Amino acid sequence: MKHRTTILAALAMLLGTAALAQGGTTAPQPPADLQRLGDSLHLDASQQGRWQIVLAAAAESQGTSQTQLQVLAAAAREELGRPDADLPGLVRRQNQAATRILEARTRERQSFLDFYATASPAQQAAMRQFLLDKINRVERLQKLGASFGLGS
Repeated sequence: MKHRTTILAALAMLLGTAALAQGGTTAPQPPADLQRLGDSLHLDASQQGRWQIVLAAAAESQGTSQTQLQVLAAAAREELGRPDADLPGLVRRQNQAATRILEARTRERQSFLDFYATASPAQQAAMRQFLLDKINRVERLQKLGASFGLGS
């Protein structure tokens, strides 16, 4: 079971590369839904700069994910093409990439939390709804994946 989970995680990471790589060589942009959230918050002048920090952290996180997954996919293709493939070494590289991605995501989440702490109650409510909407999307994707036999 653990082996199957590891394989599914590696597959998900490699499949994620294709989705993240669609941006090509342009600089990563913050997610459009996060930009729309900022537009809907009716930020005052003092909040604009703090929101730009949130957007920059999200773009940096997305860029880190894209880069790490592209490098990992290239390494996996090369390594798996060898008859004496070093699968433990490939898993170590996967873990290193996952750590870098997690560190960037942690910085992104912290910037969101820092902004949230200074937001008005109405803005906080909108931000919580944004997160609930994201959870709902993830659950729908999980159900879709399960319908294709992924993750079971």
